[in-house]
Amino acid sequence: MIQESDIRLRWEDEEECALGGMSPAEAVMDSVRRSDEAYRVVYEGEVLAYWGLREDCIVGGRASVWCLSTPAMDRHPGFAARESLMLVESLLTDHYHLSCIVDSDYKRAVRWLEWLGFERGHKIGRLMEMHITRGGAA
Repeated sequence: MIQESDIRLRWEDEEECALGGMSPAEAVMDSVRRSDEAYRVVYEGEVLAYWGLREDCIVGGRASVWCLSTPAMDRHPGFAARESLMLVESLLTDHYHLSCIVDSDYKRAVRWLEWLGFERGHKIGRLMEMHITRGGAA
């Protein structure tokens, strides 16, 4: 069980939470509550990130994903990179399309998602949709 008092995020993730009018703990707990699946990524006893997904339609195939990272992610970039690639590959075996919303000013997150194969989509204010489709562009 996630203890709200234990949640610490990268400052950029905290800023992204603030765009939605939530504290980091509120954003993580709300995201978990709204998810069909939610996880913590832990390495050497440290939480690197919280992430989850929600099926977009009843017949499956499309899912919205989210991830909020902690400062520990910066201490273990190799592990985070390997796990992220494996996770996206795994999710794309069960879903043909994944999408997420990211603060376009959060350059590190945008670069990370592009490195994973996500493409930029529609933008409303600072929020931008990014997506990836199994086998190519959407």
